[in-house]
Amino acid sequence: MTRISEILGPDYDSPATLPESLAFYQKPRTVTKALRHAESTGDAATVELLNWELGILTISLAPSTDASPFQGRPYEAYAQAYHLTDSTTAYARERVTETQDLILKIHHLTFILLRSEPRGRAWIELQQELLATYRTYIDNSLSAYRKHIDDSLKSQDKAPKRAAIGGYIDLALRGAAPLIARPGIIKKEAQAEWAQWLISLAEQSLTFPEDAEKSPYRHRWVADYLEHLAGLPLATTPQDARTRATALLGDATTFYESDPLADTGSYKVAEVECKLRKHWGEPGDKAHEDKIRRMVNATLRRAEFLRKQENWLVSAHFIRDARKLVEQGRRFFTQEDITRLQLAEQAAINIGTTSGELTPYSFSIEVPAELMDYTRETPEQTINALFEQAINEIPNRQKIEEQARETSAETPLFAMLSRKILAPGKVAGESDSPEGNLDLDIESRAMTQALLFGTAVANTAIHAAQAIGLTEAHLVAPLSPLALDDETMLLLRHGCERLIAQDFISASHILVLRIEDVLRQHLRNLGVDTTEFKPNIGDGTSRTDDATLGQLMRRALPDGRTIKEYIGNDLWMHIDSLLNSQTGLNLRNEFAHGLARPQHCTANITGITLALLYQLANAVSIAPKATSNQP
Repeated sequence: MTRISEILGPDYDSPATLPESLAFYQKPRTVTKALRHAESTGDAATVELLNWELGILTISLAPSTDASPFQGRPYEAYAQAYHLTDSTTAYARERVTETQDLILKIHHLTFILLRSEPRGRAWIELQQELLATYRTYIDNSLSAYRKHIDDSLKSQDKAPKRAAIGGYIDLALRGAAPLIARPGIIKKEAQAEWAQWLISLAEQSLTFPEDAEKSPYRHRWVADYLEHLAGLPLATTPQDARTRATALLGDATTFYESDPLADTGSYKVAEVECKLRKHWGEPGDKAHEDKIRRMVNATLRRAEFLRKQENWLVSAHFIRDARKLVEQGRRFFTQEDITRLQLAEQAAINIGTTSGELTPYSFSIEVPAELMDYTRETPEQTINALFEQAINEIPNRQKIEEQARETSAETPLFAMLSRKILAPGKVAGESDSPEGNLDLDIESRAMTQALLFGTAVANTAIHAAQAIGLTEAHLVAPLSPLALDDETMLLLRHGCERLIAQDFISASHILVLRIEDVLRQHLRNLGVDTTEFKPNIGDGTSRTDDATLGQLMRRALPDGRTIKEYIGNDLWMHIDSLLNSQTGLNLRNEFAHGLARPQHCTANITGITLALLYQLANAVSIAPKATSNQP
């Protein structure tokens, strides 16, 4: 026997007052309080036992897939935190025999199982004992719950734990699920009875909510409980039991379909019904098709409800979710179905963004005048100042990440919120994780920095032209390291002339599209293949295309260096964000595809492009020379 009863008192191991949660149980608090007292008095032996007890009581009984039951940590780290040793398993075995508390017993049996070799008769019997304890816990919780309800009704008192019982049973079933599904744990002759028991639990769950007939939670646990039937062998679920289970799921389906906001319930029921139909041997794809269609329809019901409430952007979110579901079952849908969803999402986004559904906000940043104008005494000095500053203005992604992480730490809730980047009629990017949010934040900060410097470049060019006679020839002079052909230089000079004249529509259309041409020419001079061979374009003939900018950015030089290594990581990322990234400025897409509008053709966009050309010229001039393989 252990000293736990002596340390914590005889009531500690007395039977739990059910129904009670396996996860949120008051006895770990009792242990913690005693542990603090033992630590304060220097009682090392008691501290060791209480650490063991607390460590065993805080393991996760039903961790998510691939998660560690030891609070998500490796066992070694968990054992260090609670001072667990090889002797802890023997301690847990003694605790199993001496405690009358089913919740404590489940935790100790689980710990023993986790620390046991997965083989042999003893391992099988240990699992059988744990599974039997889970079932006893569930049965006793239900009995206590029914008595509690009866007593409450007789005394006309409210039942405080009426809704919680469903969650208690669900956690126990999830903890027992691997044992139910493991061959040999439930004896063959008992499997049919287990199936009936699981179905009975689902049937009883209909009465859990208060005013069950009208409650929106009436079918809350049906699918969760019935899902465990898939852990039993096919032949052990009798036909009458399958009929009962199918009827329960059918009633739940009808119930959830009547409520446009009950899409989550519809998803779960559809998934479980599909899983059971396949488990029970239904051939073909019909079960999967029914699941996908029902999930799509549930999502669209919510989207339609939101549309009627004129919540257009939220409606677009759910239409997009439906579109994602369609991709999971693409073979079940026509191109017309997909087009209809795509158009519905575009319409909802456009209406939402133009009807004032989004609340715009803005703020002012005071920038010293000297940072927005690099005009010096002569055009040459001015160009030198711009060129040097352009090099310094390549966003330092590592530094920006450090700053973004500091901001996220100061606003943790905001850092966890999912985000969407909207463009006309489409979602240009989205994130549903803190790390994804961080990436978006880093890119946003880098683009803000670029836009500010772009404004400074344009201001300088215009002011210097008026004040000291700067011309387009001065603006293109720093580009000589790129060794561009005469036709390209002519276009660049014309674009710069339009910048000086403040014709930003012409200047931006000329200069933005030159970046890809400049990079392509330079890489070709270095011996990089800038084309893509297509052996069959559909009619048996071949064709050679120019590689896309995205492909070019990912090519390698003849000496093996990648383009990223050649021009540097920060500049590579900067080019990608400015020209390619949907969540960046995406300038190449906007201008090359004819999507640019007057609001895109601004002084700062034109200035950004000229700065990028300077940054490329500098990178080329300082990069180790590459050996060309050209003949």
